[in-house]
Amino acid sequence: MQDDYISLISNKGDGKELQTRCVYSGYPFKQWLVCKESAVELKRTDVTHQYLSFVYDRCQHTGLLLSHSEEEGALLSVFTIQKDGLSNKTKSSSRRMLFRPNGIFLGDNHVILYGAEVWSSSDRGFTFRQIFSLQGEVVTDVLSCNYNAMLVLLTDQGSIYLMKTGLERFARLNETLNSKTFLLFDHMGILMAVELDSTKPSSLRYRIISVNKLIQEHDIAFKRSIALQYYTTEYVLLHEFVPDIEVSSSFRFHPHHVGKIFSLRRHPGASPCSLKDRRACAGK
Repeated sequence: MQDDYISLISNKGDGKELQTRCVYSGYPFKQWLVCKESAVELKRTDVTHQYLSFVYDRCQHTGLLLSHSEEEGALLSVFTIQKDGLSNKTKSSSRRMLFRPNGIFLGDNHVILYGAEVWSSSDRGFTFRQIFSLQGEVVTDVLSCNYNAMLVLLTDQGSIYLMKTGLERFARLNETLNSKTFLLFDHMGILMAVELDSTKPSSLRYRIISVNKLIQEHDIAFKRSIALQYYTTEYVLLHEFVPDIEVSSSFRFHPHHVGKIFSLRRHPGASPCSLKDRRACAGK
């Protein structure tokens, strides 16, 4: 297709000895051009960028360049694609995130950065919001299905996370895959796990993963005390108690809590309160 682009990235060495290079080409792939950071970033001597991924956005005719530096973390830059290569200036200020992504997933109307954290952009890469972070595992692959607007994120430990296109929510499936299994959607949006059949040489076997049965309730309970202040007869304010010695630590309140169900628990051993979303990935 005339709007197809491919890219190649090479990284050798570490630290100050790092040699990183990115090239791309458009159909019919006869001319290769260099993809590089903006002129402003290239002039800096205090940061060494390692290129991770470059993807073409056909909706805006732009190139999204993802790089990482030990000094400042991930950097995503959006460039206008010209006949002689990328423009020297980005379309807007580049976005920085303090983690190392594994790659970019470009959907119909959003961009996903994935790794030990997952970030989403609904404006084609100009602004990002963190969706969730992981401990002891990283997202290595993202699978999408246009039929049901579902995104599946697979980790190196075999965990499966789900997202809905355009919604900044997620849920985890009560299912763990081995390293030799891969996922795919069929034409009706049914999620399947495919692996080699150990009983039959040169054969594959597959099984259907029931998303509705395996989806787990997304519980983001608070470990600290929560105080309710009645503002009106219809509104209350929620105050999170943070001791002075923990002021610098992270807070649990987050924009992702919007739309969740707030419930109090009184039985012994339970968290003071929790926020739950029983409709995660249901599009509601």
